[in-house]
Amino acid sequence: MIQSMTGYGRGEEGSFVAEIRGFNHRYLDISIRLPKSLSILELRIKKVLQDKFSRGRLEVSITRNGKTETRSLVVDRELFNQYYKLLEGLKTDFNLKGEVDLTLMASMKEFISFKESEEDIEAAWKDIEGALGDSIEGLLIMRKEEGGFLRGDLLGRIGTVEHRLEMIDKKCPQIVEDYRKRLLENVKYLLAEGVEIDERRIHFEVALFAERCDITEEIVRIRSHIGQLRKMLDEEGAIGKKLDFLIQEIGREINTVSSKAGDAEISLNVIEIKAELERIREQIQNIE
Repeated sequence: MIQSMTGYGRGEEGSFVAEIRGFNHRYLDISIRLPKSLSILELRIKKVLQDKFSRGRLEVSITRNGKTETRSLVVDRELFNQYYKLLEGLKTDFNLKGEVDLTLMASMKEFISFKESEEDIEAAWKDIEGALGDSIEGLLIMRKEEGGFLRGDLLGRIGTVEHRLEMIDKKCPQIVEDYRKRLLENVKYLLAEGVEIDERRIHFEVALFAERCDITEEIVRIRSHIGQLRKMLDEEGAIGKKLDFLIQEIGREINTVSSKAGDAEISLNVIEIKAELERIREQIQNIE
């Protein structure tokens, strides 16, 4: 089953919550946010994601669920002592009033800071790995559901292309026949004017025209590409780039059909096919 590149997954394990948001992207692009004290685990997280995904932008957020306090207030006692002695000295030297008390000292926050607690990296990784696994599973479920909708839409559009192609194929013999009739009408006019006509030349001109506007090979190749498209839509894994390549190939073949046929009705069907191919290409950009 094909997968979309968009979706969301969330997992919680122990002290950590993992969230993943997936977006369309030509390649695999991973962005990770996690507590600073655990930045060493970024490569492990990337490796897990690289084993599961091949395309798309993944925004990963690892946060604590509030059960564990990792920061504490620390007082720099030496700096505090320096402040205190300095203020007492100023009070004596300049005969200042007032007390150097706790209220005054607390207003000077330079000697108070936050300190990260020691982290047990392996214990943290065990929880993060579990939460990450659950969030990946949720994301994959959503991507597959969206992929199912995309598959249905693509099959409908491919069916439209096939219908238009069938109309072109049926019209092709009529193009040669219409040309032969026009040529014979011109011949009748020339004969009426007394101009001698080489009958072999007429047959040659018709055969030459038929060869020049023959699009049988192009139609066969387009049908082959469409068959491959249908087959790929039932495959597992990353197929977005392969689908995009096939749509480009169909586009090239249909352009050749347009240039060779030279018929208004066929040109109209070609325009409709090209419009449908563009819609298919837009949808393929959502597929992994």
